[in-house]
Amino acid sequence: MSHEFLVGFRLAEPLGTAEALEAALSKAKASLEALGVTVRSWDYDGSERLLLIHLRAPPELLERATEDVARSISEVAGTEAKLERLSHEVFARAQSVVPSPPVAGFLLRAASSQLEGYPLSRDELLALLLFYFTGCSVERAILAAPFLGFDAEKVRAALEELAGKGYVDLATSSPLKPAERLLNAVIPALRAKAARARGRFRVVDEEGNVEEFSEEKLAASLHSSGVRHSLIPAVLSGVGTLLQSKGVVSKRALVAVVSSLLEDIEPDAGAGARFASYVYA
Repeated sequence: MSHEFLVGFRLAEPLGTAEALEAALSKAKASLEALGVTVRSWDYDGSERLLLIHLRAPPELLERATEDVARSISEVAGTEAKLERLSHEVFARAQSVVPSPPVAGFLLRAASSQLEGYPLSRDELLALLLFYFTGCSVERAILAAPFLGFDAEKVRAALEELAGKGYVDLATSSPLKPAERLLNAVIPALRAKAARARGRFRVVDEEGNVEEFSEEKLAASLHSSGVRHSLIPAVLSGVGTLLQSKGVVSKRALVAVVSSLLEDIEPDAGAGARFASYVYA
């Protein structure tokens, strides 16, 4: 019989990009599913180099599953991952109603982020993330809300608003296509922000205003300009790699880098030109 477990890994070296970890865990997920092990969720704290993974697995397969994860991280992300003791045992049992630490940590970071530029209000976007990460269950989302400092009634009201806007189907407890597209922009942006613990830079616009670069704002702009959601993680990673050593860059330079990356990734789609047109419309 399968049970819910939390497994922790301490990475030997900091990750340069969130994309490397995404790729490593995608590879591990495929091999684990063949064993009958499910990856429920995961979270990574870049400052501590701590990776938490929520697994559903038969207890006798946990050791094999963690070996597969560590091997995938080594092969794809290029760093050693050692098991981290989370309790008196190596594998901690996860609770089913209260969000697991990976989910809770991600949602708490989301709540502390600006979440600007998306087609939903802040409350609606947080409710959508909570709904998604609690298994698309309205009941679990509302029960979990107080443990994260969210107002349960606001979450309920926001979910009803999301249903009215065509983002979720509460009758079938499922996200609809607009929600899936939006989540595919928001989640990589929040994970990229967590993984990039150093190398921040600032952006200066044409009027001389300065602000810290925000992965969330860039992801929102990419989403709004019609960029395919599957391209957004690669663009965020590319911007971080190219510009994180810079102290200050101009807005025009940032737009040029993003447009260039889009053209390199998918030259026939015209996404780079659409993005620039959207920013300066």
